[in-house]
Amino acid sequence: RLTNTKVQRGRTSAMMDLALQLDGAWSFLPASKWSLDARLDHSPTDDLQQILGLNYPVTGLLTGDFRGSGTRAAPLLDGDFVLEEIDAKGVRFDRLSGQLHLKQDEIRLSNAELRRDTARVTGEVAYHSQEQTVEFNLTGAGIVLEKISAIQNASIPIGGELKFDLRGSGPLLAPVAQGDLHLAKVRLGAEDEGDFRAQLSS
Repeated sequence: RLTNTKVQRGRTSAMMDLALQLDGAWSFLPASKWSLDARLDHSPTDDLQQILGLNYPVTGLLTGDFRGSGTRAAPLLDGDFVLEEIDAKGVRFDRLSGQLHLKQDEIRLSNAELRRDTARVTGEVAYHSQEQTVEFNLTGAGIVLEKISAIQNASIPIGGELKFDLRGSGPLLAPVAQGDLHLAKVRLGAEDEGDFRAQLSS
């Protein structure tokens, strides 16, 4: 058992309590139980990924309280977190906060909020790794079209603001989704096009 222990690597430091159930040969078996309480404060995710043996194309500064339990074969992890200064393959966000739940075949984000400038996306997302399926219920607001480079054209710039409510589930790369879209104060070049509403079903 480790109590009130500071773990440090690179710019990452964490305070934690860790308990492992070992057998008579000091082995941590698949059925062995464990528990963890850890606190991170603005820890760079690239250092954390090296510690955990991960390599996701996302960087940022992580703050949070995390609680782990279960067995080596079936671990559980819950946490309240804030991830700031996010860079995901060159796409930047200001902040992601929420409640994280991990178990053997599921990653779930609850009460999540993703921010970039005035844009907000809130809701819940769950990913089931064994089935490669996803569930989501998301609401977006304050999304400025001028800042979405993928839809911009130098000859006819697109302006306006996007709001949406989107929910769905299914295979990760082809989920079934339903929702409502609202485009406000749309501009194509110098022309004002007004507001548009649509329902999405796929």
